[in-house]
Order: sequence, then C-alpha cells, then structure tokens
Amino acid sequence: NHSHLLIEIKKQNLSKIMHFINVSYCVYFNKRHKRIGHLFQGRFKSIIIEKESYLLELSRYIHTNADRAGFEGKITDRRWTSFCYYTGFYRKPPWLCTEWIIDRFGKDWSTAQKEYERFIEYGLRNKVENPFKNTYKGVILGEEHFIEKTKRSSKKKLNHDFVSYKSLSKWQTFDTIIAITSSYFKIPSSKLFERRRLFLPRQIAMYLLMEYTDLTLEAIGQHFKISGFAVSKNANKIEKNEKGKRLIKELRQLLKNY
Repeated sequence: NHSHLLIEIKKQNLSKIMHFINVSYCVYFNKRHKRIGHLFQGRFKSIIIEKESYLLELSRYIHTNADRAGFEGKITDRRWTSFCYYTGFYRKPPWLCTEWIIDRFGKDWSTAQKEYERFIEYGLRNKVENPFKNTYKGVILGEEHFIEKTKRSSKKKLNHDFVSYKSLSKWQTFDTIIAITSSYFKIPSSKLFERRRLFLPRQIAMYLLMEYTDLTLEAIGQHFKISGFAVSKNANKIEKNEKGKRLIKELRQLLKNY
C-alpha cells in the first residue's frame, strides 16, 4: 500500500515529480483494474538525506523492506524492488542510477556488485538499525553539521516539497536571536549577558532562545551564567508579565520577517 523512492534532485521540483509519478500510476492502475477515483491517501512524505553518511544504509533498508514486512523472497522480484538491477541480474532502465552506490564497494564493477549483494544479504539475515530512527524532526537524516546547514537553508529551499518543513522554518540561530533582541531594545548585545535582576531584555532573550532554537535549558543557562532551572523559571515569569508578552509578540513578528 506504499512505496519507498530514493530520488536525487537538482532543482526544487520534488512535488512536481511525485505528482507526475502518482497520477501516472493511478491512471495505469485504474485502467488495468477498471476502477475510478483516487488511489493513494494523503500526501507523500519526504526526507532530506545526507548522501555520504546514510545513503548505503537507506538503500539496504528500502531493498529489504518487503522482506521485513513479511513478504519473504521478494527481494529478487523486480516488481517489488530494484535490487535485481543493482546486482546486474536485469538490465537497468535508463532512469535508474546505481553507479553511486555500487562504486562505494570497489572499482571493479562485477566485484562491487557482489559486495553490495553481500551487504544487502547481511541486512536480511540480521536485524539492522532502521536509519529513519535518527531523522531530525521528520525532515533531515544526517550528521549534526549537515542538519545545521540544512536548517539554515530551510526557509528558501524546503517549502512545500517537505511536509514537515514548517517545524524548521521557525528555527533561528543563537546569534540571530541575540542580535534582533539587542537591536530592538537598542542596547549592546553584551548587556543581555550581564546578571541583572528583572532585566526585561535579558529575560526576553532567554525566552526566545527557548522558543526558536534547539538549545537545551542548560545550554541557554550557560550563556547567561545561570542554571537551566533558572531559565525555565524565567520563562514562567515572562508568561505572566503583560508587558513582556506584548514585547515578545512584537519580536516574534520581527523574527518571522527575518
């Protein structure tokens, strides 16, 4: 009732690609089975993958998916998976690129294909980790540096191609929060880190860091030389302060337009 596709795109056109695939298959399926109406429910789910770190594990996960779902022996059936094209059992169609993955297993093509086959067979015999387990917010699969880089480009590039992009589009860097807060209150950014009792700009900066970054309470506290508990306590105070809530609302608007 679903499929897994590993697609490399050079333009921001994933939605158009998936629309073409789904509509084309729906027309074919309906004609073959003499039916009408929609075939797939809901929208496709898409994840950005760091090629160098996760692509091999992801290809193994896709090829062994049917077997894990209880359809044993389907890995050699090209109606279920493209694995047979990777091993050279069938001549691959022109749209399927196997080179990048097979090249990871050696320079000699036939030897590399056998090594890849062993790599897949190991995944069938043993319980390998689901690579999607490490997906960041359902959108990005990669190392920390890749996640940070992708988050910074999310507003311009993720748009409607990635169903969970809105969870990233709100994200801001630590430096951005500090810069906008200090600019709004017309004070040097260094003033925000000075320990002053009931200093509203400092309190608001901490609150916004909690809301717009991935930093833990402890990490935020380290910047302001207080405990994580104090950061949380500060947030509670701000939420009960009418002036503070009004100022935060104005700063949110600035961040939204940043």
